Amino acid sequence: MALIRSLRLVLLLGLAGLVSGIVLSLSANVRGGPPRPSDTGARELPGSARLAQQAFNVEIVRTREGRPTLRLKALESRSYTDGRLDLTNVVFHLFGPAGRETIVEAPTASSLAPADDLQPAGAAGPPAAGAPEAMGSWQLEGGVTVRTADGLTLLTPRLAYHEADGQATTQDSISFARGPATGTAVGMTYEIESQIVRFLRDVTTSMPLGGMGLVRVEAVSATHDLKNATLEMRDYRAVTGRGENLSGSRLVASFLEGGGVQSLTADQGFVLESSHAVSTPGTTSPLGKLLALEGTRTMRGFSLAMQFGAGSEPTSIEVSGDALLTALDSARGDAPSSIAARTLRFDLTGGNLTRARAEGEVDLKGAPAEGESAGFRLLSDHLDAVFDPNLGTLTNLEGQGEIHLSDREMRSEGSHTVLDPNSDIVTLTGEQGKPASASWLKRKIQADRIEADRRQKTLSAKGGVRASYEPPRSDESVEGGSAGQALPFFKEGETIYVMAGSLTFAEQGKLAHYRDRVRLWQGENRLEASEVDVNESEGTLEARGEVVNTFRQPAPANQARPSGNPSEQIVTVAASTMKYERGANCIAYGGRVLVTQGALRVTSDSMIVTLSADGGGAELMEAAGNVALSDSGRTGNGDRLIADPKADTLKLIGSGREASVQDSTGQQVVRGLALTMDRSGDRILVESEVGGRTWITLKPRQKGAPGVGPVPRD
Repeated sequence: MALIRSLRLVLLLGLAGLVSGIVLSLSANVRGGPPRPSDTGARELPGSARLAQQAFNVEIVRTREGRPTLRLKALESRSYTDGRLDLTNVVFHLFGPAGRETIVEAPTASSLAPADDLQPAGAAGPPAAGAPEAMGSWQLEGGVTVRTADGLTLLTPRLAYHEADGQATTQDSISFARGPATGTAVGMTYEIESQIVRFLRDVTTSMPLGGMGLVRVEAVSATHDLKNATLEMRDYRAVTGRGENLSGSRLVASFLEGGGVQSLTADQGFVLESSHAVSTPGTTSPLGKLLALEGTRTMRGFSLAMQFGAGSEPTSIEVSGDALLTALDSARGDAPSSIAARTLRFDLTGGNLTRARAEGEVDLKGAPAEGESAGFRLLSDHLDAVFDPNLGTLTNLEGQGEIHLSDREMRSEGSHTVLDPNSDIVTLTGEQGKPASASWLKRKIQADRIEADRRQKTLSAKGGVRASYEPPRSDESVEGGSAGQALPFFKEGETIYVMAGSLTFAEQGKLAHYRDRVRLWQGENRLEASEVDVNESEGTLEARGEVVNTFRQPAPANQARPSGNPSEQIVTVAASTMKYERGANCIAYGGRVLVTQGALRVTSDSMIVTLSADGGGAELMEAAGNVALSDSGRTGNGDRLIADPKADTLKLIGSGREASVQDSTGQQVVRGLALTMDRSGDRILVESEVGGRTWITLKPRQKGAPGVGPVPRD
């Protein structure tokens, strides 16, 4: 009986193995060809498993909902009594959504029993129970090649394919390539349904990108979305062939259908660094162009987006989220330049920078020049810069919005500013109803347009110019000259106001040129002319074209108190030209001069006014050439006139003729070589040719007496 039971058990086992082999081959749709010798030996079988069937040129097809999910071809298959299957020279065709095909090739593949199924990366716990029997897992070995529909190729020593979950996984090293891009990683999970490849750790990839040269990226992990043609790298560091370094938390590359790069996006914070000792002529890295090639450049922000065109050349770069670009001059390690904004945008042509734009709270800082503590700084809402793509040089810089500009000793505001790098001129303009304004070396200027020539160190303004400043004190040293009054009659410590069509400041503001209907005033003192030039260093002032100079003359010394009519102390001089020389402390007027003070009126071809020591009034006034005067009903003529405001006297002198004075009635006429009129005493000192001197008392003047005509001549 025991023998019979043993034989029955052996027969049952043999029958079970035969049936299982038949069922397995039928369920797998195995089609065998003519027997061929196996290239590999039978693997070591666990337990009591035995070879149940051997077949050649095998093809297995899996379907789901009428669609193929797997097509397997192998040169040889071996099935065993425990349900396992070995394949040699195997090719898997895996089908994702929309029929996207992935091809996996390996020298050997073995089906895995449910207990031996490898879990997808990151899964926890045992395999899910109740998986369909037709869904199995495969272990591919001997050097596996994976080719995806979008051109990605992966190579790894071993790969496990979990058909139930539609995943291919490995913990081994991987090399991959897509077009010109190549790389390596350790560990991978490939989700067939979602078409996502996850590289688990130690990722490196490299690719040539136009003028940037070979770009190499190292990352902790990466995810390749085949359906959307993107590669996401985490905790990365990228290095270009020119030495630029890009690092951050997340970098995403988007690929073209043909394999080239369409875009690179770095977000969640990034840092881009570049260091070049000298400029490089010819074709250079676009990032090098962007970062000015010389010295060290650092760019930061929350997000960086780079678009590429034909030949994988960058066409645009955008930095957003607290964008900051800092440049450190290689020759001066302590002199950085920078630009900060909410967004920075750069356009490139042929890999070379052509335009840069900044938007939102723009702060542009230029490195200070040698010997200066601060450099150019521009605050604006928007900034637009244009570059020469051939030379990589800046051709125009334009700011818009609420402009706040500081440069050396200048502070200015406006709505629009332009920097011309060729001329190094900064132009600031206002808007209708709100002119541009600037302060420069204690001078405040408003105008439609303000220009600062950084090369010549000058400032100019045009259109509705208004300026104000305080003249230097007499104890202040003036470069190139002695201390003293900057303008005649204008007091120190009080603000001088200016209106003009245009003005130019040079030599640190000490040289000023005013043009087009100029008007300067300080209290009751003023100067009007078509043109006014002031040179504080040399102590000169020149005015031309319809000159009108008005000042308050102190009361004469013999008057106990000022005249009852304050206007009688105001002196007005009209002329064609005016020139003040601080060294001589005098003013020269020319071109038919007219002087008025109260009732006094003097005309002449020229006049020289000698100022008092404090510059606040006239010490002496000398008129020459065709002198004519009128004063409260009296008229006089001569070739010269010497007026002493303090003594309140007028001296008429004749040259080749006699001087004359007559009253309004014409009944009293006084002639002589020189006639000195004592205005306060109503008398005249007459000097004759022979040297005689006689005082003549005139009739008292009648207040409001009418004027007289020409003086009669003998």
